[in-house]
Amino acid sequence: NHIAEDNGFSRPKEYHLTRLEVATGSVAVPGKSEAIALLVHQDNPLSSLTLDQLARIIDCGDQPRPISTWGDLGLKGEWAARPIRIHGYDFSTRTGRWLQDRVAGKDRRLCWDRTSEYADQRRLDGTVARAADRAGDGGRGDPSALVIANAAQAHGGLKLVALSDGAGAVPPAR
Repeated sequence: NHIAEDNGFSRPKEYHLTRLEVATGSVAVPGKSEAIALLVHQDNPLSSLTLDQLARIIDCGDQPRPISTWGDLGLKGEWAARPIRIHGYDFSTRTGRWLQDRVAGKDRRLCWDRTSEYADQRRLDGTVARAADRAGDGGRGDPSALVIANAAQAHGGLKLVALSDGAGAVPPAR
């Protein structure tokens, strides 16, 4: 109920507030834009990534130093040589294109050799297997996975990773 907020604006300004819904997001509500989250295997010691690192993971174009192994992110021991395998939204979907625009910019030379894409898929019984669920399932079977899905996938062996623009990592909320 926004009546109190509207009155608090309208009375002193002497004109009515106009509300515009610009975007909506959700963890995993059908019909709403999903809030994208990054996940890794529960045993992976990584706790955060920057947007620049994510760009260098998914984009194999003109990156000065592409990131292809967990060691490239500073992980040591058995994790250092493991390749990063990407499980995420189909990059031809609205969510996939948004991710490319936000992370990779104009460059579209993604690392296809280590990327598994998932789109919504209709099952024989008429129900829909959602892309995020399919990406999460793919990542659960792959200890070297970086899953790009939503926070609802943080179960069954996957944990959330904080994302930063360089000013400080923000852990995702479930």
